[in-house]
Amino acid sequence: MRPSLLVIIMDFLVSSLLLFVSGPGTREEGLPTRGATRGPTAAETAPEFAPAAILDMEQQWAREYQQQLAETKISSQAEALSLMALRGRELTAARAQLEGQVTQQHADLEQKQQNLAQLSSTVGDLRAERARQDAALQATRQQAATLADEKSVVTAARDALATAKAETERKLQEAEAHRQELAAQALQLRQRIAEQADLLRRQTQTLASQQQTISDDLRNLTTTQTRIEGKADAIQRGQTDMQNSLSQFQLFAANLPKEWKSTAQQIAGDQARLMGAVTGLTAMVRSQNPAQTGPEQELVRDRIRELNNLNSQLTRQLTSLATNNFDGGALGAELRAVRQQQVQLQAGIGGLGSRLGEMETRQIGPFAKFRDARVGVRSALTAAKVGGVNAPGPAPSSFSTTTYAPMVYSGDRFWLILHAGDLGVTWRDLDDDLDRMTFTALVPGHAVPQPLHGPARPLGGEPRLVLFDLRQEPGILTALNGASQVKAAALLGRKGLEKRGARDLYLFKRTGEGLGFAVELAPDLAQPGYLALRSTYNRFINFLSTQLISTAAQRPEAGDFVVTSEGGVVGVMVDDQRAYILSDADFVAGPRAISLITPRDFAHDALELRKTLK
Repeated sequence: MRPSLLVIIMDFLVSSLLLFVSGPGTREEGLPTRGATRGPTAAETAPEFAPAAILDMEQQWAREYQQQLAETKISSQAEALSLMALRGRELTAARAQLEGQVTQQHADLEQKQQNLAQLSSTVGDLRAERARQDAALQATRQQAATLADEKSVVTAARDALATAKAETERKLQEAEAHRQELAAQALQLRQRIAEQADLLRRQTQTLASQQQTISDDLRNLTTTQTRIEGKADAIQRGQTDMQNSLSQFQLFAANLPKEWKSTAQQIAGDQARLMGAVTGLTAMVRSQNPAQTGPEQELVRDRIRELNNLNSQLTRQLTSLATNNFDGGALGAELRAVRQQQVQLQAGIGGLGSRLGEMETRQIGPFAKFRDARVGVRSALTAAKVGGVNAPGPAPSSFSTTTYAPMVYSGDRFWLILHAGDLGVTWRDLDDDLDRMTFTALVPGHAVPQPLHGPARPLGGEPRLVLFDLRQEPGILTALNGASQVKAAALLGRKGLEKRGARDLYLFKRTGEGLGFAVELAPDLAQPGYLALRSTYNRFINFLSTQLISTAAQRPEAGDFVVTSEGGVVGVMVDDQRAYILSDADFVAGPRAISLITPRDFAHDALELRKTLK
C-alpha cells in the first residue's frame, strides 16, 4: 500500500475516533444548566478509548506503518535488484555479442585494406598504361598532323609548279613576241641614234657656252662677297675707333652737370648696346652663304655701306663732343644730333638684321618660328642719387634694356618669360630712392609701345625667371589680335625633352638682332631640371678669322633662350653655364609678385626678390 494513502486512512480513523469519544454537547448554547447532573465521561464508560490508550494505539499504528513502509521499500528494492541483475545479464550478453561483431569487423576491415592496396596497385598500373597509350596517341596525332602539313606543302608546291610552268610558257610566248617587236624597234632606234648624235653634238656646244657664263657669274658673286666681307672688315675696324670714342665720351659724360649727365650717360649706354648689335650683324654677314643671288648681295653691300657711314658719323660726333667745349644750348643740340644718329643707326641695324634674318630662314630651322614668337619688353629705370645740382656724391644713374622674349601659350593663357635681370632687379644702383620707371611691350606690327601693368611673378622653381600674364594686359592682347603676326612658340617641356633628347639645340640671344648659334647642352646631373653647357658651335662667327670680334653677343648669357631645331622653347639661361628647363607647371601665377605700379613698390619687391637670389 502506498504511504500517502495509508496516512490519509490513518488521519480519517483518528478524526472519527475523536468525534466518537467526545460526542455531542449536553447543553444548549445560551441556556444555563440549572441543577443538571454530570454524566459519565468516555474514559469512564470506555477505558480502551482513554487518551493514554489512544496514544498507545497511535504509536502502535505508527510502528505498524513504519514496518509496513520498510517492508514495501525492501520489496521495491528487491524487485529493482532483480531487474538490475536481469539487465546486467542482458548487457553482458550484448557486450559479448558486440565484441564478436567488432572482432569480425576488424577482420573484414583488414581484408578490405588488403583488397584496397591491391586495387591501388592495379589502378597505378592502369594509369601508367593509360599514360603510355596517351603518349603513343599524341605521337600518332603529331605524325598525322605532320603528314597532313607535308601533304599540303607538297600539294601547294605541285600547284605552284604547275602555275609557274604555265606562267613560264606564257612569258616565253610574250618574250618571243617582244623579241620580234624589239627587233623591229632596233631598226628604228638605229635611225634615231644617228639623228640624236648630231643633236647631242650641238647641245654640247651650247652647254659649254652656258658653263662658261655660269663660271663668270660665280666669279662675280665671289668678288661681290669679297667686297661685302671687306666692308664688314671696315666696320670691324671702325668698331675699334668707336670703342675709343665711347670711352672718351663716357669720361666726358661723367663730368657734365646734372641736367645733361643723365641724358649723356643714357646715350653712352645706348651706344654700347648699338656696338654689340653692329658686332653681331658683322658676324651674321660673314656667315652668309656666298651662293646668294646677285641682287641680295648687292642689297647687303649697300646696307653695310650705310651702316658703316652711320657708324663713322657717330664716332666723329662722339669724339667731337668729348674733345670740344660747348655751352648749354650747343651741348643740347649736339646731344640731340647724336640721339638722331643713334635712331638712324638703330633703324639701319634693324633693316639689315631683318634682311639677314630673311636670308637666314633659308639656312637655320628654328630662326623663323622663334623670331615670329617674340615680343619686345623695354625696361627703363632712373635712380636719383643726389638731392641737388651742387650736392656731393655720385651722379643720377639709369638702367635701360630691351629684351625680346618668346610668347608661350600654357594653361589657357598667353605668357611672356624673361630673366629678372632684364627688369633691373639685379641692377647695382637699384634702391628705395628709385625715381622713375617705365615698362613697355613692343609688339611687332604695332607702332605704339604698350605699357606693362604687371605684376611680374617669379617662377617657384627658379626665381631668377619671371612671368608676365598677358591676360592682365588688355592693351597688349588687343595689339596682338590686330595687325601683329606674332605666333605663340611651342613649349617642349621636360617630358618632351626627355623623349626627344638634348640634341640639335640652339641658343638665341635675348636682344633684338636675332643672333643665335648651335649649342651642346646636357642634363645637369648635379641639379635636375637644368641643362649644363658643354660647348658652342657658332654658325655665324668664324673664330679663326674674326678673333678681334669678342663680345657678349657670341657667348651665352643669363636671359638667353634655348630652342630646339624645330622651334620649340626648351628653357632660359639662368647664368652663362646653365639653362632652366621650362614646363607647363612653371606657368602659373605664384604668390610672390613684383609690382609695376609705383617706383617705390617696384624697388621694394625687387630688392626682396634679390635677397633670395644670393
